[in-house]
Amino acid sequence: MKSLKILFGLLALVSLIALPSFIIIGSDDPLPEVEVFLLSNDVHVGLVLPLKNELVDWSEFFDLEDFKTHGEWFQLGWGDRTFYFEVPEWDDLTVMKAIDALLLPGEPVIHVDFLQSHPERLGGLSVKMSQEKYLALSREIRSRFIRKNNQPVLISSKAYGTSDNFYEAHGTYSLIRTCNNWTSELLGSQGLRRPLWSPMKYGLLYTYQ
Repeated sequence: MKSLKILFGLLALVSLIALPSFIIIGSDDPLPEVEVFLLSNDVHVGLVLPLKNELVDWSEFFDLEDFKTHGEWFQLGWGDRTFYFEVPEWDDLTVMKAIDALLLPGEPVIHVDFLQSHPERLGGLSVKMSQEKYLALSREIRSRFIRKNNQPVLISSKAYGTSDNFYEAHGTYSLIRTCNNWTSELLGSQGLRRPLWSPMKYGLLYTYQ
C-alpha cells in the first residue's frame, strides 16, 4: 500500500509539472508580416531569426568578424554556463552535471549559432508576427544580452565550431527558468502563443506543431 501511495504521488507530481506545458496562452498575430522559427534539438528549442531584413540588420549588433562562417539565419539559445561549456556533447553528460544544472541556480550565457540552411529545411516551426512586434521582439532580445558600448559581450574561445559564439547574458538559470522557458518568454513578450510553463521542449513544440 505504501509503495502505491508513493507511485501515485510521483505520478501526481509529474502531472503537475507536465500540465502547464500543454496549456496555451497568448494568440496568433492577426498581421503575419514577418516570419521567424523555432528549432529544436534533443533538449532545447531555440529562436531563429533572419540576419537581415528590411526592419533589422543584426550584423550591426553582432560583429560578424567574430564568426569564421555565417549564414542568412541564426539561432539564439540561453542556458546554464557550466552545462554549455562542460557538456558540448551528450557523451560528456554525467548525473552530477545534470543535477547541478537543474537544481542549482547558475549563471547563464546566450549561444548564437548561424545555420547553414533555411530553418524550414531543418524542421523549424514557423512563428509569424507583425512588423511592429518583430521590432519590439528584437529590442527585447537585445536587452537579454549584457552589453558594453551597446554591443554584446563576447565570451572568447568557447565556440563549438566555426559558425557559433557565446555571449554574456542577464538572468539566472534554474529548474524554474530553463532554456525553453527563456525562448517561451520571448514569444510571450509580444503576446504570441506560448505554453504557460515549459521547462522542457515539448510545450513549445506542441504549441506550434
